[in-house]
Amino acid sequence: MKITYIYHSGFMAELAACTLLFDYWKGDLPQIRRDLPLYVFSSHVHHDHFAQEIFSLRNKVERVHFLLSFDIKDAVPKEDRQGDIIYLEPDETFGDDLIEVRTLKSTDEGVAFVCKALAGGIDGKIGQGLEEPVNIYYAGDLNNWYWDEDYTHQPRNYHHELEKIRGQHFDLAFVPLDPRLEDRFYLGVDDFMHYCDTDHLFPMHMWDKYQVIDQLKKLPESQPYRDRVETITAPGQTFEI
Repeated sequence: MKITYIYHSGFMAELAACTLLFDYWKGDLPQIRRDLPLYVFSSHVHHDHFAQEIFSLRNKVERVHFLLSFDIKDAVPKEDRQGDIIYLEPDETFGDDLIEVRTLKSTDEGVAFVCKALAGGIDGKIGQGLEEPVNIYYAGDLNNWYWDEDYTHQPRNYHHELEKIRGQHFDLAFVPLDPRLEDRFYLGVDDFMHYCDTDHLFPMHMWDKYQVIDQLKKLPESQPYRDRVETITAPGQTFEI
């Protein structure tokens, strides 16, 4: 499995059976295999998470599904409104022969994605083969946006959503680590790691301030999981897992 950091909150995960693209809006896209199904996720309509250019990917692959948050619907140009688009509300599910997707309600806009994807090399539906599927958590902007005292409801709302996935193990997790929150920048990651578990945690939404990853790893709070936090330094960086 190959993970590519594209930019900001944009990532691509290349599995043997399919390709997953999350919140692409800017940056250089890696080469996408034409013969594999492509699933394009957009967590909400904000300009740094969704771009209309994603629909041009129809010309690059043989099969594509666009899994879009419900709030993106009005932003999709009429000429791009085709049957390969699935709009998802919070706490909704989608599934086919390769993936199963469940959404959570964001504490900002849109949804987060909890995804189980067929790793590859198996015929049939998820769970019917010998190889375990890949479990992925993609937060979008679901985060502990604890800006100041006026936002004391944010931790409560965030924890309410995390409670829905308490105890789950993920192979990959993509979680905001936003330096604009100043000394509270790490709370979303730390909360997630207390509610759940992951083998590989990819920080995102860092606004080019990649040094916050090292800052997180130096905090005593991160001691139980810091070795599972991937260090991202620049767009285009790849991780072989």
